[in-house]
Amino acid sequence: MFSLFLIGFATCSPFIVFDKKILADEGKVNDPVHVIYRISNLGDTPATDLHIDDTGIPLEQWDFPKSANNLRWASIAPGQNITHIFEATPLIAGNLRMGASRLRFMADGQKKIALSSQAFWFEAKSTRSIGAKSNFASYAITVTASLLSIFVPFAIWFFTKPAVVKPKTN
Repeated sequence: MFSLFLIGFATCSPFIVFDKKILADEGKVNDPVHVIYRISNLGDTPATDLHIDDTGIPLEQWDFPKSANNLRWASIAPGQNITHIFEATPLIAGNLRMGASRLRFMADGQKKIALSSQAFWFEAKSTRSIGAKSNFASYAITVTASLLSIFVPFAIWFFTKPAVVKPKTN
């Protein structure tokens, strides 16, 4: 009975889920990949004045549009989803990361912050990697030249041995 009394005092609020994800697991340097922001309101009241400021993307690893760092929406209703996709370009080869992004919003008259999930590792391969099809011919030439530099001197030495001279005995 007492719990029914407390239900009348319960306040409703938005429950914001903020997710950031790179839509590929690997790529090449200077080839853009898609990054997605998903914002969901699982609560029962709207959130207003939504603003993403993304400081989790390292500028030495990624090139991305400046507009992706300053996104705004007026509101998100209960049960509504917002999806935003943009392109980011890896600048260096290796395992790259993206940290959490910050979503600021107003709920129940207060400023609140939701942090996104982190896109931990993205493997960016060099455009000049050994496995690249365009680089296969130069790879084959290098391997062939290396093998010849080892086996040609060995073959010359093996086939041109001087005859063994038997010593004369008295």
